[in-house]
Amino acid sequence: MIVPEAFRELTKRDLSLIRIDHATKAEAESVRNDLIARGLARAKPQTRSVNEACITKASSIRSELEDGKRLLGVFDTALDDKTNHASVFTTEAVLNNKRLRKVAVNRIHSIMTKDRIAFTDLLNTLKD
Repeated sequence: MIVPEAFRELTKRDLSLIRIDHATKAEAESVRNDLIARGLARAKPQTRSVNEACITKASSIRSELEDGKRLLGVFDTALDDKTNHASVFTTEAVLNNKRLRKVAVNRIHSIMTKDRIAFTDLLNTLKD
């Protein structure tokens, strides 16, 4: 089960995404391994598994509004060693408001969990 807290990183700095048009199987597997390792490295280690991937379009994230203002943004933040990387950000107004932080996390959770596929199916769509 994917809980809203899985997206809490959005309100601390940014939420990392993989752009599937630019990702390789090895890169996706590396991201999965990093997520699992982060759970084990906590003060209270958590056993994690990554059996699914959330799929969405950047336009779905960007279209989220609160009081007529954009709540979320998506930027291409590709790096030399991570050409597939993108980031979801929110505004300073959201970061400084507890209610809006909760709204942002719940919205990104709702968007990201609408369409999910098995991680093995994601790998099958990526280049070697």
